[in-house]
Amino acid sequence: MLIKTGFLINLLFVFAICHSQNSSRDSLILIQPSFEINVSIPPAPVKITGRQQIFYELKVSNFSQKSLAIKKIEVLDAKDSSRLFVFETPEILRRFYKPGVGTEEKDTSTVDPGSFGIVYVELVVSKTPIPAFLYHRITCQVVGANEEEQFFVNGPKTKVVSRSPVKLQAPLKKGPWAAVYEPTWVRGHRRVIYTVDGIARIPGRFAIDFIKLDDSGRFAFKDDNIIKNWYGYNVEVFAVADGVISSTRDDFSESPTLSDQVKYDSRLATGNYISIKISNGQYAFYEHLKPGSILVKPGQRVKKGEVIARVGFTGQSTGPHLHFHLSNRDSPLGAEGLPFVFENFSLLGSYPDFTRFGNARWQRKKSLINQKIKNEFPPPNSVINFN
Repeated sequence: MLIKTGFLINLLFVFAICHSQNSSRDSLILIQPSFEINVSIPPAPVKITGRQQIFYELKVSNFSQKSLAIKKIEVLDAKDSSRLFVFETPEILRRFYKPGVGTEEKDTSTVDPGSFGIVYVELVVSKTPIPAFLYHRITCQVVGANEEEQFFVNGPKTKVVSRSPVKLQAPLKKGPWAAVYEPTWVRGHRRVIYTVDGIARIPGRFAIDFIKLDDSGRFAFKDDNIIKNWYGYNVEVFAVADGVISSTRDDFSESPTLSDQVKYDSRLATGNYISIKISNGQYAFYEHLKPGSILVKPGQRVKKGEVIARVGFTGQSTGPHLHFHLSNRDSPLGAEGLPFVFENFSLLGSYPDFTRFGNARWQRKKSLINQKIKNEFPPPNSVINFN
């Protein structure tokens, strides 16, 4: 019987090849509807504290008629099928997100029929060189079935970005600056998806919020409700690379106190901002800038190290700080976040327990004190000086 190619392409159900782990015949291959595994944005490597790490998202869609629980996710080198990393239930729960499902739901590793979920992946790659292609193996189980009745799905090969991330000069001077971000935060930049022009993207995949501290770890003197008391407020902001100003916005006002701030929705999250088009069609974004402080205009050429604005408190912000990220389009929300590294900074310490942030000095390790870092991305919630 002949089946037209077009019919095959337009099948409503995607069938994955799944190997039964419960079968006494290891060679038995079953065809059954299950997960489609997709990586829409290629994994991008970036060096953090001397180790190569890759950041990406794994989308899993359930094309079966039963709810499937994810039990294990393996990341493998496509060249030799060696296992690079494995996520099991506790770690999967920490990294899994189902759109439309509240964060209070405990078992978020279950994907219902016709729905999908996203696994946020950040992993250290010890192999040298980094594998050119990865693939993923997901072990799953039909909800309600016996634990023994599990099967796994092998996903397609995924190409890893081979080029090194762009090297940038510091957007700020001296310090200490807290580089605030944490990939596992439920409402952190890494986890916030924006849909612009009908396409879902993560502009803040590698975003950092820079908050200036004093030597005691405080971000303001006296009353921290007054924005002028914040150490980082009104500090100069610098161009991170030679480029052309692509866009600016300077129509947001600023309240004198945190308590009087206007509550903006996500569409206006950026506040006053600047984007600079640099090499390879990449755009550096500076957000929450002080009203009236922007010194550049679209189309203007700037040099690395040139003063372009000042730190402010505009848009969706919890306090004066500089939001900085790199993306692939001149759109603050409708673009994919890209990796980058800073040419030079000193690592002073970090906040492993972020509840202490602003109330206590950062944790200092002897191995980190004034450690000079070149061409790396700051670690999560680290404290740094820009040289």
